[in-house]
Amino acid sequence: MTHRDGKSAAQRGLVYASNPGGHRGPYVALFASLLGLEGLCAPASGAVLRRLIAAPRLLVATFEDDLPTITAAVMARAVLGRPTAGIFLSPQRCFVRDELKCRIKKLAFMGYKRVPGLTLFTITPFEIEPRFAEVANVGAYDPQYWDMHDGMRIVMPPSTPFSDEILAAAAGRPVVCMPGSLNAAKGFGFLAAALAATPALAERLLIVAAGRVLPCARASVETFVASGGLLYDRRLDDAELESLYGIADAIWCCYEPAYDQASGIFGRAMQFGVPVIVRRGSLIERVGAATPLSVIKVDFDDRNGLADALRAPLPRKLDESQMLAHAEKIGSWRQDFIRELEKVLKLSRPLDDI
Repeated sequence: MTHRDGKSAAQRGLVYASNPGGHRGPYVALFASLLGLEGLCAPASGAVLRRLIAAPRLLVATFEDDLPTITAAVMARAVLGRPTAGIFLSPQRCFVRDELKCRIKKLAFMGYKRVPGLTLFTITPFEIEPRFAEVANVGAYDPQYWDMHDGMRIVMPPSTPFSDEILAAAAGRPVVCMPGSLNAAKGFGFLAAALAATPALAERLLIVAAGRVLPCARASVETFVASGGLLYDRRLDDAELESLYGIADAIWCCYEPAYDQASGIFGRAMQFGVPVIVRRGSLIERVGAATPLSVIKVDFDDRNGLADALRAPLPRKLDESQMLAHAEKIGSWRQDFIRELEKVLKLSRPLDDI
């Protein structure tokens, strides 16, 4: 495909990740499309390194994945004067005081921040977490906080047979959904234990866990199901996953303290105006506070506190008028991220394209 400047995506530059797993594939596809660049997901190799160095512009979608290869590419590009941007997914690990490797990581990224031609982005703004400014150049909102916005509006997800099945099972009860990988870090065990400790919750709510159960959480499956939870232990396709936000009255985003980072599950809920259940004091609680979104705060592993929160009437989703203003703010996050990338990568495009 040829861009309006007459150049192909490959001639304009490259968006790279070492593999398509997790955030990587979606980030590569999103930024390649928005910036008119070529996307590449491939393991590090000599051939890949040569492509990274040769690209007129380079965006590394997950900067810390393969630091030896990325470091070699960044240093060579600095000598050649070619602009590079990188998305730093886990800057919070730089601030774990008791781990030597985390202190070393902080020093390394303080150095990367000063490499000529390299601009590091975090996916939590500096106004939410000021410490991140020590190890990165730009603090922005996670692309998964604005990727449902098409530049004009947020399109609400349609229903699917999967979501229709859940609504039928709810039989009029409010629905609380825990989508995505089901593991201890994301609070599956906590939710199962709270449900078991307060059996009456299942009479008032339908609590759904939908996603693959990881081995570390297998012990909680029987407790969850026996206590009235509805479990779908399988990978959901994109349409099924998005349809959950259309039927959910609240989305579970209460993750353990060690998992204190941006979250795509939270991001989808926020974009669709669905109330979220979060850990008190978490980064995503602070992001939610910057929006009109209803945020239910609980302390991680506080079963009684969670039960009290779920016994109370759930807050409402954002209404149509609230969603209009909310979508405008989310659109500004999208535009700010794209414009900052265009600036540091020395790209330009008409304003009506973003």
